[in-house]
Amino acid sequence: MKKLYVLFSAFIDNHDVFSRIFRAEAEAVKKDSYFRPVYLYDVYYPGTADMGFGNAVIAGFATYAPDTDRSEVPMMPVAPGETDYRQAQPPAYPQRSLWCKNRAIECCNTVFNLLELDFGEFKEMKELRIIASEADAAGGIFALAAHV
Repeated sequence: MKKLYVLFSAFIDNHDVFSRIFRAEAEAVKKDSYFRPVYLYDVYYPGTADMGFGNAVIAGFATYAPDTDRSEVPMMPVAPGETDYRQAQPPAYPQRSLWCKNRAIECCNTVFNLLELDFGEFKEMKELRIIASEADAAGGIFALAAHV
């Protein structure tokens, strides 16, 4: 396979913010390699995963909301004396468009992210491991798909 897509929900909270919450390790078949090829993909919050809870669960502070344009490019400060992004100033918080780059969907008060693990070339995969990096972090894999 060349890419692996993982439908994932991260059960995390504000104690896990600005940290690596999970590490995905995709181990390829050794074949003629001297070492086992292991591809690493770090999952950060914010950055590559949302809180797995919907808005109704956490009083409007979810990092994902339907109809959020995640392709938005932050507007740089342009006026003299402006020191921050316009999207980062009250009352615009939370700036959901800036929290996560991956696609997401909410279903039954659970937010799912689509993680894309790109190996760059076709590899025969042996094993996928997702390891929590934070003490209170938990997550679930709900579906896998591969580009073969």
